[in-house]
Amino acid sequence: MNKIVQHVADYIKATQTDHLVPVYDTNKKVRSTADMMTWFTTKPTNVTKKSQISQVVCDSGWESTESYVLEKNEHVAAYAKNDKHLGFKVIYTFRGVIRNYIPDFLIRLDNGTMLVLETKGQKNDEVEVKRKALAEWISAVNATHEYGHWVSDISYNVKDVDGIIAKYI
Repeated sequence: MNKIVQHVADYIKATQTDHLVPVYDTNKKVRSTADMMTWFTTKPTNVTKKSQISQVVCDSGWESTESYVLEKNEHVAAYAKNDKHLGFKVIYTFRGVIRNYIPDFLIRLDNGTMLVLETKGQKNDEVEVKRKALAEWISAVNATHEYGHWVSDISYNVKDVDGIIAKYI
């Protein structure tokens, strides 16, 4: 049944879409990391200097290391480890089920570009669907010319973060 739902949803999207329109939070269209409420966690954290959020809450050692690389990169003006508290998510459909994709990092580069960075160990079907949904969202946001220039990328290894950032400078 999920395959049928996915097929019908893909067909409707392909045949009934004139142009992409970004979907924003209905309660607050624009958010800032300065608006975040304090919350408590038992997950490991790192102190940050390049964010209004005082700590980076890390879901893994890999994310912890990548936050360290972001802190040290001269082209990173600011960043935030994205999670449900920040509210940045992209809706996607995978195997007929509507889901929320919460990318790992939101990064503002020193040239003003906004980089959405995901950390992944390997490619799979769901990663590809998420990547396409994020690419559509970014295309729609960029088309509005209201929120600067956005890009996205995926880090498959901590060593590639600086190279990814260099692509967008």
